[in-house]
Amino acid sequence: MTDAQITAAVVSVLSLIGLLVLLRLYRDYTVDRFRQEMFALRDEVFDFAAAGGIAFRHPAYGRLRLTMNGFVRWADQLRLMDVVFRLISHRDQSENDKFDAEWEKALGGLDGTSRHRMNDFRNRMHQVLIAHLLRRAPVVFATLIVSVVTWAMGIRLANFVMERTNALLAVVDAVAFGYGEIPATADEWPPRAETPAPA
Repeated sequence: MTDAQITAAVVSVLSLIGLLVLLRLYRDYTVDRFRQEMFALRDEVFDFAAAGGIAFRHPAYGRLRLTMNGFVRWADQLRLMDVVFRLISHRDQSENDKFDAEWEKALGGLDGTSRHRMNDFRNRMHQVLIAHLLRRAPVVFATLIVSVVTWAMGIRLANFVMERTNALLAVVDAVAFGYGEIPATADEWPPRAETPAPA
């Protein structure tokens, strides 16, 4: 091996090690960020209760706080593919229906404003979760972004082309319309234009 080949091999190995370290640090960062965002949201729910928006002993407060705590504890195992697999393999809707029924029951007795705020906190909890799942799967996230942007640009380009060519296509439409008006025999395609009889 030449010195250049040895240098290239060493640089390649060090680059691979550096990449693995960065991926590990990134994974830890996403978990820490998710937990921090969930803690911040949980603090908002606490502040809402402390301001008299809901009693600390109210079932809705307890249920939402326990769910947030569960996400904080589960954070290091939460991955997009695991969640997708759970959703696909979980064919029985009874657990989902049960949780939603319990949530609605827990919201009982709250006035409209408090009920709305608690549902908003739950929705924001789901937004934090989805953002975390996408951050933990950057390749999937990048693929989704590229796909959505490509699709949107394709739609805009198609609309632009159609707007510009409508006038030109009107000529073709007129010819097609002419063919549609002329009856054709079974053995004649495309139909010939009828020639007017001589006067």
